[in-house]
Amino acid sequence: MILIGMLEIGIFEIMTTLAQKIIDALTENADSKRLEFNNYVAPTKKKMLGVTSPELKQILTDFQNGNRDLSARQKIEIAIELVHTDIFECAQLAYELVGKDKKVLPHATKNDIELMNYNLDNWASVDCFGMYVYGKAWRIGTLTDADLIALAQHENFWQRRLAVVSTVPLNQKSNGGTVDVDRTLMICELLLTDKNDLVVKALSWALRELAKREPDVVESFVFKHKATLHPRVIREVRTKIYTGKKNIS
Repeated sequence: MILIGMLEIGIFEIMTTLAQKIIDALTENADSKRLEFNNYVAPTKKKMLGVTSPELKQILTDFQNGNRDLSARQKIEIAIELVHTDIFECAQLAYELVGKDKKVLPHATKNDIELMNYNLDNWASVDCFGMYVYGKAWRIGTLTDADLIALAQHENFWQRRLAVVSTVPLNQKSNGGTVDVDRTLMICELLLTDKNDLVVKALSWALRELAKREPDVVESFVFKHKATLHPRVIREVRTKIYTGKKNIS
């Protein structure tokens, strides 16, 4: 038992060290202009460093290439630790570390996913988490329909947006989606009358994504609920169906 305890402490220290190396790499690539831009487009109470997406992806690639022996479980633990640093870029990298690796996400438990659903307070974090982690975890069965229904009814509008964004991986071909009409429309119906602008925008996105592969189904849904759907959603979804674009300039 003592030996096992020592081993656990050793593994914890290794995970903490690896997480700190990621933080150091992100900090070294911080850019003041990018920080100003990020704070403008996706304001957050989290600490923001100002790292560009290409640099973040390169740091993730370098980490993965340099730590090929890490197990899926260890990567999940590192991701959770990164999310709980309350650093914006750490969370973004963590979501990709878990969600973009087909060999990692299936090993994440429901508790792991909920631990990563932490302090979401801007659209960029919500969308990255929903696209790469939460939606995919729902798709493979780690999360249930009941979990998503509860999320859609949450008092926090960021959580409601997360529920809608999580439908996108069900249908987005480039993200492994194979089309799930029933579950997508189930969540959309729960939020038909939500007036929060960020939820409305997410609803439009979810329906437009489904419309790429099931336009007739989405058109019927919009027609059925035209009295309650936000005008923006109706306009953008119909434009997508008829022109293939989000908006007509």
